[in-house]
Amino acid sequence: MSAEVTAGLTATTALKKEFKKLRPVLRGRPKSAVHKIPVKVRLDPHVVEFFRASGRGWQTRMNDTLAAHMKRLKGRQAQRPDARG
Repeated sequence: MSAEVTAGLTATTALKKEFKKLRPVLRGRPKSAVHKIPVKVRLDPHVVEFFRASGRGWQTRMNDTLAAHMKRLKGRQAQRPDARG
């Protein structure tokens, strides 16, 4: 290889490195403020089919449904007098 070609490759490599410094690489999904915990759970097939049939975001809708149910249960517990004393 000639000195000119080698110098050109070196300059190109250096330029690529500088460009990467100027422009951050954003890959994947944006970081969420709420960190979710991955779990492995066994569900009835008809439950999974129901949520999957609703399209993209079905896991989020399933989470929202469970959260709403949990909120209702907490409301009921708050209305009952505590029998523990």
